[in-house]
Amino acid sequence: MRHRQRHLHATIVKLVREELQATGWTTAPINFGTTPVTVIDYEPQQAGETPAVNTVAVSIGDEMADEEFELGGMMAVRYAVFIDIYPEKEAIGVALAGDVKDLIKDLYTPVLGFSATPPSVTQDWIEFVHVMIEVLQS
Repeated sequence: MRHRQRHLHATIVKLVREELQATGWTTAPINFGTTPVTVIDYEPQQAGETPAVNTVAVSIGDEMADEEFELGGMMAVRYAVFIDIYPEKEAIGVALAGDVKDLIKDLYTPVLGFSATPPSVTQDWIEFVHVMIEVLQS
């Protein structure tokens, strides 16, 4: 797949955004009466920005070396994915982080191709193999 990293990143952003919408974080009434959550596709501090409260930032690291996944030529390509949460309060961050972790901890889903509208399902798959949670201060 051409531009795999870009499609992978966009797929994860879409999944996180849809999950947070479905679990009551983005539109009224908001969980715990807090400020609505915004999902962005970059790390604001690396862009020289101060993150707004209740921002969930999804960013992706560099592609790591390909690894043989199965005999016969299937390959696994690994990326580090960062989902940073900048909460209004620590308790909100913990709740948000829990919902995000529940979404991705056992996730096995196809990568979407964003070259056309609507996005199409590709033959590539996403599997999260190591999930760590860290709540950051806004």
